[in-house]
Amino acid sequence: MRTFGLVMARSNDARPDWKRRQIRKILLVRGIFRLGDSILATPAISLFHKNFPNATIDYVGSSTAEALFQNLPINRRYRIIRRFPDVLWAYFYLIKQIRSVHYDPAVDVSGSKAAMGAFLVGSSGARFRVGLRGGWDRWFNVRLPKPAEKNKYRNMPALVAAMGLETRKEICLS
Repeated sequence: MRTFGLVMARSNDARPDWKRRQIRKILLVRGIFRLGDSILATPAISLFHKNFPNATIDYVGSSTAEALFQNLPINRRYRIIRRFPDVLWAYFYLIKQIRSVHYDPAVDVSGSKAAMGAFLVGSSGARFRVGLRGGWDRWFNVRLPKPAEKNKYRNMPALVAAMGLETRKEICLS
């Protein structure tokens, strides 16, 4: 990832008005492989669905969480592969699949703690590549301030709020 960071130029900033933009296709990326991290992404799925009820939501994450997402409003799930040697070519294929969809926003919902999540968002070809400011933000064109909230269970609503979207509690529970 460091090598990619040296080769790829920093993206120019974009300032979308999410309430005025026509958002039809959303990609959420959780580039961390553990099941608990996938669970932490579920509020983001609900929040984006409530804020953009007519948009399709796709998710990139670990295959260990397959059952977790069955009843959530996700249209398509992409799996991150970790096994060698499959991993060598799997990411090229995954990026090709993602780019073919032409997402409006692609959002790193790992809190920009994973280089892989930032890389996938940056490579997605989405109009808006959203993530938190920090070490991996060169691939984003919408860089959000890190939330003051330190509780990792409340980080997702804070990330969505930083985008200027609705985050009321009843939205997270539905």
